[in-house]
Amino acid sequence: MGNMEEVLQALIIGMNVATFLLNTRRVLKAIEVHKECLLLLNNRALDKEKQFVKEVRISVYYQIFKGCGLINNLTSAIECGRKLLVLLRECGMKHKEAAVSIKLAEFYNRQSKYKEATELCKKSTQHPHRK
Repeated sequence: MGNMEEVLQALIIGMNVATFLLNTRRVLKAIEVHKECLLLLNNRALDKEKQFVKEVRISVYYQIFKGCGLINNLTSAIECGRKLLVLLRECGMKHKEAAVSIKLAEFYNRQSKYKEATELCKKSTQHPHRK
């Protein structure tokens, strides 16, 4: 694929297929296809600073995060969730950041990592101007 339109078309198709797979509970295959989308995003000559590319990356990471949670692969879910939080912070998506933090805290709690869970819950409820 040489041009941006072809890359975007492949991403849209891949994300639609992966979302369908996730919605029909073929979670492992959905995660695999979403990871292929990430490879396409990371290895192609897309301008990584463009907002829409960041939002696509957020969407892909969110779906992987969701999928890993569905199959109780908590280690992968946590890893993906932490990457997702960084992207959400970079884009200033406070509301989504709080929701992901709560879900991530739930995963930490299920792994008996109570300190990490508590810290995430506290951060998710803080006013955005407080430190």
